[in-house]
Amino acid sequence: MKKCVVALGGNALIQYGEKGEVEQELKHLEKTLNSIAPLFKKYRVVLTHGNGPQVGNLLLMQKNSKNIPNMPLYINVARTQGEIGILIHQKLEQLLSKSKILTPVSSILTRVLVDPKDPEFKKPSKPVGPFYSKKVKDLGERFIKTKKGYRKVVPSPKPLKIVELLQIKSLIRQGCLICCGGGGIPVDKNLKGVNAVIDKDLASSRLAVDINADLLIILTDVDFVYTNYMKKNQMKLRTVSLCQIKNLYAKNEFPKGSMGPKIEAAIKFLENKGKKVIICSPKNIKNALIGKSGTVITR
Repeated sequence: MKKCVVALGGNALIQYGEKGEVEQELKHLEKTLNSIAPLFKKYRVVLTHGNGPQVGNLLLMQKNSKNIPNMPLYINVARTQGEIGILIHQKLEQLLSKSKILTPVSSILTRVLVDPKDPEFKKPSKPVGPFYSKKVKDLGERFIKTKKGYRKVVPSPKPLKIVELLQIKSLIRQGCLICCGGGGIPVDKNLKGVNAVIDKDLASSRLAVDINADLLIILTDVDFVYTNYMKKNQMKLRTVSLCQIKNLYAKNEFPKGSMGPKIEAAIKFLENKGKKVIICSPKNIKNALIGKSGTVITR
């Protein structure tokens, strides 16, 4: 069977303004997984997921409590891999059983190699945790201003290599796999933990290339990729070529903290023999698969 990597965005579990309670996450997750159900008839599906809201909440909880020890960032990434992974695993098993799809589900904690000298460690750009109405100056941390408010940022180095790749390839042959959660647990060449959060779209692209996937689907909170986003002259992109999207990316058309990494991930996948990338919202997957919604990028 063909292989498809589906990268679940943060809104697949937590939507803007929510606290991120388990009941809320499960509700959104069920809708998202139902929307990707048609994929299991044509593809070996590999699911990845983000962890920005969850890892940010862990950092906030540890900072604001005297009774909870502060943990290294890479440990919190590992924690959220387990937390989100079990929610996806259980819901997916229920969905497949209900749909009478006999596909076993596996989950694997995944480490991803990064360079400790990556420029991101000097200038962090990865937003995590909740939104604030104003910049929090007394925490000694870095924040960026977004359309929805201020948000804490942490280093997000480029993913270089997936450590558990051999195990992942073996598990894919057996059924559906959940891996590279939160972009993967960052480690250096000695497999020592590195305090960062890897962008899940770039990690998903790396994964898709390494397993020779045919399709990469990146789910986000908008129905299309736009140029001039949220301006009067914004324009949705429906079907574009690799050459066209590279030209737009080179013109800084896509913000670094939001759509930028998704476009970079698409480019890297297609440049390395990937066939097609779809970027859309979870609710529009079915229409995107038949070309009626979402942004489709091809070679």
